[in-house]
This record gives sequence, structure tokens and C-alpha cells, in this order.
Amino acid sequence: MSVDNMQHDPATANQTPSNAPSSSSKKRSLAKTLSWRVTATTTTFLIAWLVTGDIATGAAIGGVEAVAKMFLYYGHERAWERITIS
Repeated sequence: MSVDNMQHDPATANQTPSNAPSSSSKKRSLAKTLSWRVTATTTTFLIAWLVTGDIATGAAIGGVEAVAKMFLYYGHERAWERITIS
């Protein structure tokens, strides 16, 4: 099928260009981000609890880690926005 025919093909009429992020890929990225944050924070909590033997300390460390890493991630992303890689 030629490129000209694809423009008129009803099966492909609603497709976005392959390099454009679709709303489903944004939703998927958000879901993956949230699931990773839960996984990482739970891991930190469990390790802190096992090392200290105190569940409250583990929860405190996990809570601080979750908030701190959100800010660190944002700063990391903003820094990468300034980097040009060709």
C-alpha cells in the first residue's frame, strides 16, 4: 500500500504519526510511573524496617524517600530538558 493510499484508508484514518505521543501512551506512562513509585517506596520501607526492626521508622523513611525522590526526579527531568543530544 502506498503512502497516498494510506491517507484514504478508513482503517488508518485516525492513526497519529508514529513519533507523536498518543493519549494512551501518556496514560500508560503515568500508570507505569505510579506503579514504579509504589514499588520503589515499598522496597525502601521494607528494607528500612528490616534493617531497623521498627515499622514506624521504616514508614518514616519510606515516606521521606517518596517525597524527596519526586522533587529529585522533577529536577532531573528539567536538567535533561536543557541538554541537547544530536
